[in-house]
Amino acid sequence: MPTYIALTNRSVPDVLVFNMARRVKGRDYLRPVSVDAGELGMTMAGTWVAAVLLALHGRSVTEGAISGDLLVFSKVLTLAGGDDVAKAILCKPIRTIGRADVIRLFDKVEALISLVPSWAGPTRAANSSVFRRFMAEEVPKALFAEDVSSHRRYFQTVLRERHKPRATLSELPSVDSDIVDPIGAIPHERIEDLRETSLKRLMDDIEAVKDACTYDLEFWSKVRNTMRTYARKAIPRADYRHIVNFVNDRVVAQKNMLTIWDFPIETVIGALGRFERNKRISRNLLSLCFDRLLQAKITSKLEIAEEECGAVSIRQIAGLTICVNSREMVASFHILLIHTGWNADALLNMRINNLIPSENGYLIQGLKGKVDKRTQQVFVGPGDRGAWIAINLLIWNYHQLHGRGLIDADDERLWFCWSRPSKKVMTQLTNMERPKRMMLARHRIEWFSDEQIRNHMLLLISMRRRNGLLDAQMVADHSYIGTTAHYADQLITKLLSSSINLEFQRRLDSTLKISLWGEHSEFVKRLRFQKFDPNLAIPIGDGTLCVAPENPPNVDWLMDGICDAKRCHSGRGCANNRISVSASSVEELSRFVQYYKKNWRRLLADNDAAFREFHGPAMLFALAFMQFIQTGPYWEKLKRYVAIEEV
Repeated sequence: MPTYIALTNRSVPDVLVFNMARRVKGRDYLRPVSVDAGELGMTMAGTWVAAVLLALHGRSVTEGAISGDLLVFSKVLTLAGGDDVAKAILCKPIRTIGRADVIRLFDKVEALISLVPSWAGPTRAANSSVFRRFMAEEVPKALFAEDVSSHRRYFQTVLRERHKPRATLSELPSVDSDIVDPIGAIPHERIEDLRETSLKRLMDDIEAVKDACTYDLEFWSKVRNTMRTYARKAIPRADYRHIVNFVNDRVVAQKNMLTIWDFPIETVIGALGRFERNKRISRNLLSLCFDRLLQAKITSKLEIAEEECGAVSIRQIAGLTICVNSREMVASFHILLIHTGWNADALLNMRINNLIPSENGYLIQGLKGKVDKRTQQVFVGPGDRGAWIAINLLIWNYHQLHGRGLIDADDERLWFCWSRPSKKVMTQLTNMERPKRMMLARHRIEWFSDEQIRNHMLLLISMRRRNGLLDAQMVADHSYIGTTAHYADQLITKLLSSSINLEFQRRLDSTLKISLWGEHSEFVKRLRFQKFDPNLAIPIGDGTLCVAPENPPNVDWLMDGICDAKRCHSGRGCANNRISVSASSVEELSRFVQYYKKNWRRLLADNDAAFREFHGPAMLFALAFMQFIQTGPYWEKLKRYVAIEEV
C-alpha cells in the first residue's frame, strides 16, 4: 500500500485503471476497470475520495488484481459523484472526516442507490455494502479525524433486502411425478401429510435428473463398448493403416472424404474403436472425414437414434474411444453435483489427485474457490451407479487426453471435452449450457441452474429427519448452521407456509362455491377441489365471513379468546374478513341492512363515537354490498333470500 504521505499529498490522475479479477465457474478472468476521476471532479490531493482511490490503485499494482467488487464500487462512486451533497463530503480533506461525515455520506448514497430502477432490492443492499466497505476500510485509520472503520456499529443501513434462497427443482408443475402440484402448492389434509408429500415430490424430481444422467452415461458407454467390440475383430492391416493416414494426413476438401463405398461399415467402426490405443490420431480432423451417407451409416450401425445426438457431433462419435462427448460430460457433472451436494465451482475445481482409491471406491474432494478451502471428502462406490460411472469415466478421459498431450502435462483438472478443435492443447469445459439443454429436453425435464441442485439436496436432507438441518450442514460443509438455515430452513418454512396458505384458500373457495351452487350441481362436479368445511370461516352476521376469529390483527380486539367483530369494516377493513355470496349469507345481509335502516338514528343518539367508529362503517359496507348483489348477474337467483323491502 502507498505510504500515508503518498495517499494524502498526491493528486489523482484523470483516469485510474485497475486490474479486476473475477472467478466464474472455476476460471479466473482479469479485466481492466477505469475510474474517470477527472470527469467526476475527484482529483484533488488530500481528499477522502482521493485517498481511497490511490489506496485501491496501489493494492491493484502490488497484488496484481482486486476482487470483482471494484466494478460495483466504481458504479456507486459515479452515482455519488453526480450529487452535490455526496460529492462535497467525498471531497472533504480526509483529516477532517469523522463518523458524522461518514453517516451523512452513507445516508445520501443509500438514498441515491434506492432510486436506481435497474437495481433490485438485494442488489441495492449489496452495492451499498461494497461502497461502505471500500470508503471506510481501504484507507489507514490514522488518516481520519477519528476511527471510522467500525461503520457497521454506528451506521444503520436502510437497504436490508436480501437475495431469496434459490428455487428447488420442484417448484413447477410436474407431468411425470405422481404429485402434479409444485412443492409450494401441494393439497393436503394434515401438516404431516404435507411434509411427506413434499418430501416425495423432492425425491421424485431429483431421481428424475439422476435417472437422466445415468441413462446418458450408460447409453454412450454401450456405444463405446460396441466400438471396442468391432475393434477386436479382424481388420485388414492395410485398411486400418489407410483410414489412420487418411484421418491424419489428407488434404481437407469437400470431395475428399470417406464414403460408404470405400470400406465395409464394420471396418470403419472397428478402426474408430482402435483409435483408443493409437496416440497418433488427430482429433481435429475427425469431423471432416466422413460424407453424410457414411455418417448416417455409422450412427445407424451403432444404434444411435437422432434424439440421442443433441449437442453430440459426428466428430465426438468418431472419437468416442479417445475422449468423452459433451453429453457424457454434462451427465457426469450433474450426477456428481447431486451425489456430493457441493457448489458447482467446487466440483469444477476437483483435480485428478483429489480422487483417492478407498475400499472398492474413491474418496473425492473439491475446492471452494470463494474461500480457498477444500470440501469434505465424499465416498463414491459401485452402489452409487451413476456417480460410479461418472468418476471412472473422468479418470479414463483424463489419462486418454494426458497421454496424447491434449492437455498440459502439469494440468490436473478433469473437465475436458471436445473443445477448441483448432488448438492442440484443450481447455477445460466451462459452458455446458447447450449439451445440458439437449439432455434435459431428451428426458423431458425443465431447465434448472447448477446451484438449484445444491439447494434441492440441502432441502431434501433437511426434511428427511427432525434434526435434518444438522445433516444438511455436514453435507454443505458450512462452518455455521445459520448459513445452512438460509439455504434450507428458510426455504422449508417458505414452501410449507405457501402450501398451507394455498390449501386454506382452496378449501375456502370450494366451500363458498358448494354453498352457493349446491353439492350436486354440474358446476361443482367440475371443480378439481371439492371440500366443504362449514367451520372454515365463521359468519359475522353481515353476509361476510371471518377466517381467523381467534387471531385478529390486533390482540386488543379479543374477547374471551374470540375477536369482538366490531372493526371488520373500519378503516381499511380486516385482513381476516372474506365476502361470501350464498343463500345464507344473503339472508344475513338482508337482515343486517334492515336492522340498520330501523335503528341507525337510535344508535347514533345513544353513542355518537361508537357509531362513527363501528356502526357507521359496517352500515355503509352492508348497503354497498346489497347494491352490488342487486345489480349483479345473479340477482334473479338471490332475490328470494332478501327481505321484501329490498326487492
